[in-house]
Amino acid sequence: MPEHSYTLPNYNQKRPFSSFLPGVAGELGVPMWVFYVNRGQAITSFGVESKDVPIMEFQSANKAYQRTEREGFRTFIKWQKGAESGYYEPFSSSPQAEMHISMSELTLVDENPEIGLKTEVIYFTLPAEPFAALARQVTITNISDSPIEVEILDGMPALIPYGIDNGGLKMVGRTLEAWMQVVHHESGLPFFRLAATPGDTAEVQEIQAGHFALSFTDAGKSFPLVDPAIIFGANTSFSTPDNFLKQSLAELQQRKQITVGKTPCAFFGEAASLAPQQSITLYALFGHVNGYENIASQRERIATPTYFAQKRAENQQLIENLTNTVATQTADPRFDAYVRQTYLDNILRGGKPVFLGGHPYHIYSRKHGDPERDYNHFFLAAEFYSQGNGNFRDVCQNRRSDVLFDPRIGDHNIRTFLSLIQLDGYNPLVVRGTSFHLDPEQRTELLTLVSNVDEGLVSLLEQGFSPGALLKYIVDHHIELTVSYNEFIDQALRHATPHLEADYGEGFWVDHWTYILDLVENFLAVYPDHKDELFAAKIPFYRSPAQVCPRAERYVRTEKGVRQYNAVKHIGETGWTQTPDGKIYETTVFGKLLLLAAIKFSTLDPEGMGIEMEAGKPGWYDALNGLPGIFGSSMNETYELLRLVRFLKAQFSPRRGEMPDRAEGGKLTVLTEFGHYFQSLATLSKSRASRFAFWDEANALRESYRAEIYQQGISGEEISFLYT
Repeated sequence: MPEHSYTLPNYNQKRPFSSFLPGVAGELGVPMWVFYVNRGQAITSFGVESKDVPIMEFQSANKAYQRTEREGFRTFIKWQKGAESGYYEPFSSSPQAEMHISMSELTLVDENPEIGLKTEVIYFTLPAEPFAALARQVTITNISDSPIEVEILDGMPALIPYGIDNGGLKMVGRTLEAWMQVVHHESGLPFFRLAATPGDTAEVQEIQAGHFALSFTDAGKSFPLVDPAIIFGANTSFSTPDNFLKQSLAELQQRKQITVGKTPCAFFGEAASLAPQQSITLYALFGHVNGYENIASQRERIATPTYFAQKRAENQQLIENLTNTVATQTADPRFDAYVRQTYLDNILRGGKPVFLGGHPYHIYSRKHGDPERDYNHFFLAAEFYSQGNGNFRDVCQNRRSDVLFDPRIGDHNIRTFLSLIQLDGYNPLVVRGTSFHLDPEQRTELLTLVSNVDEGLVSLLEQGFSPGALLKYIVDHHIELTVSYNEFIDQALRHATPHLEADYGEGFWVDHWTYILDLVENFLAVYPDHKDELFAAKIPFYRSPAQVCPRAERYVRTEKGVRQYNAVKHIGETGWTQTPDGKIYETTVFGKLLLLAAIKFSTLDPEGMGIEMEAGKPGWYDALNGLPGIFGSSMNETYELLRLVRFLKAQFSPRRGEMPDRAEGGKLTVLTEFGHYFQSLATLSKSRASRFAFWDEANALRESYRAEIYQQGISGEEISFLYT
C-alpha cells in the first residue's frame, strides 16, 4: 500500500462522498476517468474521454450512492469449510470494510472472521500504455485455521459497449440494446461494442473501436461470463446471483451465452482450495482500444502478475514524481501528504507544463467532473500528452504558480489568458488547449522521419494537430518512425505555429478575469528585470460569437417589476479580432491590462461599490445565479479592480526622475476606439457627477464603445497619449 494512505474504517456506514482516481497516465500513456464513492466496492463509473464514452455508466452522486453496491463491481463467493458451507459477498454493507485512499490508487479491505475470509481489492489506472485501462486486483485469503474450498465470481454486472453516449443511455437505453454485441469472448478476451452506428441515417458505419475485459490468475487465464442471465437468472435487480447459488461454476461456464441484443456483464470465475493463510488473486483489466487487434496483440505481455506489479509501482512513482516539486518534510507527515495532494489537484485543473519542441504545453488539465459535479462536461483526450478542457477561471487560477515552480514557463500563461480577454472586457468560458500547424515545407521535412506515410497522416498534418492526436494516429495505424515518439514530436513542434483553442461556452462570468494579475505579479517575482519586455509584448483579442446587450435591451418589465434578462445575444463567429485588411490586431500586455481596468471601472454599480453582473452571470458560486436578474453586483471583483488599478498606477511612477519606458517615448499606444472611450471615461471620473449620474454616463460610454466595435469592427488605427 502506498505511503501516506488515508484509512477510512467502516466506510459503508459513513456519510457518503465521491472522489476520483487521478486520470494521469504519463506523457506517453492514455488516461482514463474513474469515479468512486464510499459504498459497495467503490467504483461507480469509469471510461475514456468523457461521460459519453463510459465503460461503467456515469451516475450523478445521488444515484451513485444508491446503486454502486449493486451495479458496481461485485464479488460472489461460495465457500465450504468442513461440513459448513454458504454464500458470501464481501463489502456488501460490511461493517468491517476499510477504504485506503492514496494519491495514485484505491484499496478496499473486508474481513469476515466468522467464515475466515479476507478480501482485498486494489484499483489503479495503467500508465505508459497506448490504451486506457482500469486495473483491478482482488486477493482472497483464508484467515482461518482450516482449509476452505471457494468458488468465486468477480466483475461488473453491466459493461456498456462502446458506441453509446450518456444521453442515449439515459433516454433510450433499452432501444440501444438492440445494437449491443460482445465478440471474441470465446478467446477469453471479450470485446464490447455496438454492431454499427445507431443513428437514424441512410449511411450506417461499422464500429471498430471497443471496450475490453481481461482477467487471469497466477495459474493462467480466467473464463469470462458476459451474459448476466447466466449468473443472475431471472433476478434482473442483480440483488443476488441466483443461478450461481444453484449451480457450480463449472456448470455455468458450460452454458450457452447470449452475446447480442442485451446489456452484457463482465464476470470472471475461479475455483480454489485455500489452506490456512493461503491466498488466490484475480487480476483484471477493463479498458478501451481503437481496434480488437490493438489489445489482442498485447495480451501475452500484459496478462501476468509481474506486469500488474510493475504497472502498479510505475503508477505510484508517476504520481510521486509529479508532486516531488513540492516535497515537504515537517514533523507532521499528514501535512507533508496534504501539500502533495493539493499540488496534484492543482495539476489536474491547470495542467503540468512540459516543453515540446520548445513550446510550453500543459498536460493532464481538465474540468473536474465527479458525481457531485455532474454538471461539468469534462474531457480527457484519449491520447498521449493528453490535454482536457477547462473553464477559463479554473485553469487560470491553477496556473498562477507555474512560473514559481518552473521558471521556464516565463510569460506564457500571461499571454494565453490576456489573449482571451476581448475588446468588450469579457472572455470565453472554455479553454480547450493548443493545436499546432506546419507550413508545406515543414510538413515535407517532418515526413522524412516516417517510413510508411499514408493519406490520413498527411491530412492530419495539413489540418493542424495536437501532439497526442498525432501520436494516436501513428499508434492506431501502425505508422513506423525512424526516431522515438518523443523525438518525432519534438521535431514536429519545433517549427510549428501554436494556435490557442477556446469556446464561448455558456456565458460571460463576472469574476473570470480576477486571477490575471496574480499571473503578472508571480512572473515579476521571478523575472523583475523583464518587466518592460513583458509590458511591451504583443497579444491579440479573442472574439466570441456573443455580445453584451445594452441596457435598453436587457432591462425588461415583468410581473415582479423591472428585471435584467437576456443580457447576451449571439452574433457572428468565434475567432480573433482583425483589422479591415484581415490581419489579427494585437496590443501590448500593458494596453490589455489598461483596457480591462477601464471596462471594469465603468461597470461599477450605481452606489460605486460592486461590479455589476451586466452579462447575466455571477461569479463561481452558482447559487447566486438569480442575482444578475435583479441587478446584482459583486464586491469581490471591486477589490480585485482596486488591486489592478493600484498596480497600473505604480507603473506610471517615474523612476529616478525619468519617465517610465513601458512604451516608446513615455507614450501608451492603444486602439483608437478604446483610446477615445478611455479618455472620455477619464474625463468623467474627474467630474463632480453624482454616483448615479456617473453610473448612467459610464454605462452610456461603454455601450457606445461596444456598439462601435460590435457593429463596425475595428479600424486598426491606434492613438497614443503620454503617461500622467
